[in-house]
Amino acid sequence: MERIFGLSRLSGDDIRSFVSIVNRSLKQADADFSRHIQKRVEQMDEEDQEELINASADKSMRLMACVPFVNRALLITAYTYFEDNLKQICKEVFNRRLSTQPVISKGFHIREARIYLESLTVGNNEAFNIDVLGSGWSEINDGWRYVRNNLVHDNAEVEEYSMFVLNESGLDEEFLVEEAADAKMIRKFVKDDLGLCLVGGELVVEAKAVEKFLLTAKGVIDNITRELDRIAPQPEPDRIR
Repeated sequence: MERIFGLSRLSGDDIRSFVSIVNRSLKQADADFSRHIQKRVEQMDEEDQEELINASADKSMRLMACVPFVNRALLITAYTYFEDNLKQICKEVFNRRLSTQPVISKGFHIREARIYLESLTVGNNEAFNIDVLGSGWSEINDGWRYVRNNLVHDNAEVEEYSMFVLNESGLDEEFLVEEAADAKMIRKFVKDDLGLCLVGGELVVEAKAVEKFLLTAKGVIDNITRELDRIAPQPEPDRIR
C-alpha cells in the first residue's frame, strides 16, 4: 500500500527533531527574555534593578510553566493524529475495494480501527493478520489511550480518593475509596522511561513522552501498511518502452 499516511512518511529522526524544536523554542524564549532583562538592569540604579529583577522572575516562571502544558497539548494532538492515520488507512482500504464495509464518519477510534482490520479479508480469502499490530498497539490501547483521555477530560489529575467517617469512638477516620479503573490503568502504565510521572496526583508529561508515543504510533502504522502490502500488493507499474 502506498505510503500516503503522515506517520509513515516520518522517520524516527523527524519525530525526535520535531519534539526537540518545540521544547527548545520555549527554553530559547526564556533565555532571550533573561538577556533582555540583563541589558536593562545594567542601565539602572540598584533600587530599580531589584524591582525589575523581581518582576521579571515572575514572568520567567510563568513562561517556563507553559512547558508541561505544551507537552500535554502535543501528546493529545499526536494521539489524535495517530487515530486519524488509522481512519485514513481504513478509508483507503474501502476506496480500493479491499473491503465492502464503509468507515463511519464519527466515533471511529482505535477500537473501531482494530475491529475493521480484524474483519478484513481480501478477494483471495487472505485475511489480515491482526497479530502484526504487536506490542505497540497494546501499549497505546492499554496505556497511552488512558493518558490521553485523562489529559483531555480530567486536566491531568490522577488522585487517590478518600473519605472520612466517624468510627466507634466518634472520631474521624480516613478510608481510601476505590479508584476509578482509568486511574488504576494510568498508575500502572506511568514510568520515568516513558517521560511520564505523577507528582502530587498530577500527571506530568515530559517531551520524551511525546517522542515515545509518536515512535510507537509510527511503528504500528508501518506494521499495518506492510501487512496490507502482503495481502493486497500494489500492481507493478507499466514500464515505458
